[in-house]
Order: sequence, then C-alpha cells, then structure tokens
Amino acid sequence: MGGSKHRVPLTGALTMCTVCNNMAEAELQRSALAWGWKVPRWVKNAANVPVFYRWKRTWCLLDGLQAIEITAREAMALMRQLYGEQYEKWKEEE
Repeated sequence: MGGSKHRVPLTGALTMCTVCNNMAEAELQRSALAWGWKVPRWVKNAANVPVFYRWKRTWCLLDGLQAIEITAREAMALMRQLYGEQYEKWKEEE
C-alpha cells in the first residue's frame, strides 16, 4: 500500500454500545458494512477490511494492536476487491 501510514493505538477501536450494535445488525447494516464497522462472518481475515473513523475522517487497516492509516483510494480498492458490486450498492443506498 502506498501513501503515508501512521500507526496509532487500537485500544477500544471497534467497540459499540448495545444500541449501536443492534442498529448495525438492523436498519444501519448497509452503512456499517460500507464503512467497515461490521464484517460478515464469511470474510476470512477481518484485517483486510478497511475501517473508517468518522471522528478522524480517516480510513485504517487494523493490524494487531495498531490502526494503520491508508488513503481513501486504497480503502475503496480494498472494499471493491472484497465485496465487488455489492459494495457499490451499499454506498448508493446511504
């Protein structure tokens, strides 16, 4: 991956409260998948799924205890590679 990458601590990176988790399983499921906040069980390695941190406006890949920043272009390429046309549908439905 190109671009500048910064490693930041991953403590609590993907923790959701019960209410948010329930919404990610229901009415916000497409958004949660499109932004990397939810990963389907069939994905063999969740570390390959970029995660968007809205508060930082940054895409990251999770690597052990680190979040590695990647560019939006890299994140989109990874999402399209992983989810194919389904990813585009999720983005359109937001």
